[in-house]
Amino acid sequence: EIAVLGEGQAADAVGLDNDHLVVIGDVIQDAGIHAGDQLEQDGGVTEMTLSGYLWGVVAAEMPASFELEALKAQAVAARTYWLSQSGTSRHEDADICADSSCCQAYITREEAAANWGDKAVDYGGRIAQAVAQTDGLCVTYEGKPIQALFFSSAPGSTVDAQAVWGRALPYLVSVDSPEGEEVPNYHSPYRPK
Repeated sequence: EIAVLGEGQAADAVGLDNDHLVVIGDVIQDAGIHAGDQLEQDGGVTEMTLSGYLWGVVAAEMPASFELEALKAQAVAARTYWLSQSGTSRHEDADICADSSCCQAYITREEAAANWGDKAVDYGGRIAQAVAQTDGLCVTYEGKPIQALFFSSAPGSTVDAQAVWGRALPYLVSVDSPEGEEVPNYHSPYRPK
């Protein structure tokens, strides 16, 4: 069973740990949630709201030019991943870090604006809209946030969690993936030396 916690649903309905969420009238609202301390890439720690953190994750993980529904899906995946990692002892002074090889990629608004140039206002607004329109949404399995792992494309089929991490997860199973070379960024510019 996979459940999505929507606006107006009680946190207890999906068994989320209220010690790691600010629950306002038994309803989860991102604006009232602090992501706690978020470990920066330079080793410093910054406290921010969850919606502010999600903005930086979506901006770093997906091109802002993608369709709004894709950005919204990314926001839900990022929120769900944060919930699944929050309160773990993975980082001594923070809930999560900005290293994509460990947690989720993250970029500041200033860094994003510099990357986007004259499209910064439009792209920043689209990401803010995606985060706001998915406020409070997360994906759960058996009452707990899933490990919301993702990638951009897979030639032919995705790979089962068992094959990647050696542990079966019933919601991360191989499925057909018919897309191929027409997918943006399918070919990486990286060339091994």
